[in-house]
Amino acid sequence: MTTETQKKKADTVSVASVYKTKDYSKFKTLQGNREVSKVNVKRLKDSMSKRQLISPIITNEKGEIIDGQHRFNACKELGLPIHFIVAEGYGLNEVQVLNTNSKNWTNVDYLNAYCDLGKPSYILFADFMNRFPQFSIKACYAILLKTSTGGYDKRMLMDGKQVAYTSSFKDGSLKIDSLDEGIDLANKLLEIGKYTDAYNKLGFVTTIIALNNKDNFDIDYFIDKISRTPYDLSNGATSKQYREIIEDIYNHRNRNKISFKY
Repeated sequence: MTTETQKKKADTVSVASVYKTKDYSKFKTLQGNREVSKVNVKRLKDSMSKRQLISPIITNEKGEIIDGQHRFNACKELGLPIHFIVAEGYGLNEVQVLNTNSKNWTNVDYLNAYCDLGKPSYILFADFMNRFPQFSIKACYAILLKTSTGGYDKRMLMDGKQVAYTSSFKDGSLKIDSLDEGIDLANKLLEIGKYTDAYNKLGFVTTIIALNNKDNFDIDYFIDKISRTPYDLSNGATSKQYREIIEDIYNHRNRNKISFKY
């Protein structure tokens, strides 16, 4: 045996055992983990039916699957053995880290996970989304953020960047005390939707939220003006463009012009 081979063996340390079983009852779904995608399971089954490569799933000491629930379901449906590693103490946080480093969790995955864990604000959020399916999850957050905080993140609203969205929604710290103001704003946006297809676009929604925080903007007055003014809001793409078009609509045939630039 060469010195180089000996060195490589000395540097190699066994840190976990890989087990193998067909006793599927040993495993369970971790509460809060994202839902299993039937499409992903089918894709894995098609591959495994030709050749099953050893790709262990990770569980904790309770048998809860931390990583590999799609592989587990594919093996179970095909009657193939499960290869697995036990990582003691692992939970939902480790699931999210592992998935972020491989296939990112979607915003809906985070929502479902925290709803599954019984977090009240996320349950309220899901209720709001079900009530207003016309809005994306990001648009719903923009609407409800103002409701829950009484303010807004200027970078998010003016640039369309979800800075607050990423930090509070995904880490489980979202706080919503009431849906009332959010429901009122969403209904007004739906009213605007009678006159433009832009009503539920994130850039437009965040622009309306920013303007609605100004003392010189009246959303009901704007709705009345847009119902009688031949302007096309679909020409907007950025918050700045939406703001300029909204200002034109707001000032149409008015002697005293109002500026929403600042």
